[in-house]
Amino acid sequence: MILWGVDPKAPGVLGGLYGVIDGLDHLQAMDLNCLFLTPIFSSVANHFYHTYDDLKLDHRVGGDDALVSLLEALHCRGMRLILDGVVNHCGCSFRVFDHLLENGEKSPSQLTCDDILALCKRFVLTICV
Repeated sequence: MILWGVDPKAPGVLGGLYGVIDGLDHLQAMDLNCLFLTPIFSSVANHFYHTYDDLKLDHRVGGDDALVSLLEALHCRGMRLILDGVVNHCGCSFRVFDHLLENGEKSPSQLTCDDILALCKRFVLTICV
């Protein structure tokens, strides 16, 4: 849960990764050894599934430094982290879309329907063989 307009680093804020860190002792006391997080990368959507930068954490969850702190806190407790990487879905502000809109036919990101169909066929054949 993201608390809008609240600093994710503020003590006691439960909406960011720092809030998760604050609750790790409680999770460990329940014998949990792994944490699964839904998408946390930069997004314009409140659910973070419309990622526009999959190399940077959203500031609303505390940013990149918060993830480093969370990983350190987890590993000190012998716990692990699984991130929900949304590699097959992105938002309209995704850099590849922006590049395509800006450069048109000159963009290496441009795929025709035939290109997409060929990629799908190759993918299906690779899996089925």
